[in-house]
Amino acid sequence: MRFSLVDELEGRVNKPVDGQELDQLVVKLRAYFGAHFENEEAFMRQTKYPGAESHIAAHQEFLWYFRALAAQVDPNRHSLPQFAHHLPGEHLGIGK
Repeated sequence: MRFSLVDELEGRVNKPVDGQELDQLVVKLRAYFGAHFENEEAFMRQTKYPGAESHIAAHQEFLWYFRALAAQVDPNRHSLPQFAHHLPGEHLGIGK
């Protein structure tokens, strides 16, 4: 799912995105992050990864921030790049 989602996002970054499309992308991102973090957390627990609890806490903080940001998206005022710009990028490997 990750690569198809990345391709979809990259294909829309410099194009106008209507409100319904932005809402659909937010739903897809929410599902992706939830599944990704769930799998990663299970792996960290299974392998007794050092620092797992703080990493899991960072996931929870990210998801809280994502939900709060998504709830504020107004397609009449926000574009996909504006939305993505406000996401914390450390875990995603995005430099800010």
